[in-house]
Amino acid sequence: MPSHEQEPETNTSSSAAQPASSAGIAEPTEAPSLAIPSAETPLYEALLEKLARTNDENIMEDLANFTLFGKLQAQAPFGSAEQPADIPLPYLLGLRIENLLSVTNKRRQKHIEKLAARNDPRSRMGEGLVFSDADLQEAINDWRNEPGTWMRPENLEKLSGMTRQKQHQYCKSRFATMLFQLFGSHSLAETFLKFPICNAAQPALILQAWATAWQTYQNTPEHAQARRDSQPKQEPRISKQIHGLRQRLAHGKWVGDWVDADLVANWYSLSPADQRVYLEYQRGDIQRQIEELQNQQQPKFEGATSFMLRTNAELNNLL
Repeated sequence: MPSHEQEPETNTSSSAAQPASSAGIAEPTEAPSLAIPSAETPLYEALLEKLARTNDENIMEDLANFTLFGKLQAQAPFGSAEQPADIPLPYLLGLRIENLLSVTNKRRQKHIEKLAARNDPRSRMGEGLVFSDADLQEAINDWRNEPGTWMRPENLEKLSGMTRQKQHQYCKSRFATMLFQLFGSHSLAETFLKFPICNAAQPALILQAWATAWQTYQNTPEHAQARRDSQPKQEPRISKQIHGLRQRLAHGKWVGDWVDADLVANWYSLSPADQRVYLEYQRGDIQRQIEELQNQQQPKFEGATSFMLRTNAELNNLL
């Protein structure tokens, strides 16, 4: 009787968190690039006019100092405008901000239209609607499930040769990368999706509150765990190891029941692999390994955006 055990698959996808700058909206260090509005950046120009009314016109440059580092500074997000050939890298911050506003506004509008189709009265608020947590999650899921709108063509072509499960995993990983590449922070991208940044009377309040909460988040167990989780793993993650052991436990029980039906005859019919499974099951080795791994599992932490909304009074007052 052959054994049909499978090794758990190692999860190698990750997206590393980036370090933050100093507190608050602090004195900016060297900016990734100048955030100068132009004819190609109408959304950013309109936002800048609002920010200037409260003397916060530099806030997006300050946020860039928190989130944009290294190679990301030179990388244009997918779908964003090309940088003029006569302007050296890094990628112009004004173009990056315009793209961030454009893509999040489009997804906000799409979700608001979805709410209107359900006769949800909140849709009457139009572009001024602040998304609930459920709205935000649904909008993100809908966006991720439309890879043709956000995935680079060379990656999109790979999907046709994958199973549905592999497609789901690949899209999830590439989508997280896309969000990060927008402005160096998943959480900031989600904040622009949740809040009507372009329509808010004082968008600086939202952006300042995000910066303050982001600074606080850097020193939490949630962030420390996120950094650990982002590192490449040499072994399968604990949940997959437990899943594999539970499969082995179920197989051991089946082998045990079969052997117990005729101990002498059936034992010698077992393959060496199934004899090992039988002995491990009978001694309780498999269950003991499961319990040891369960004790190693870390508590599940909320995401950065949820943490910021929960802990920052200014953001909560905008809901």
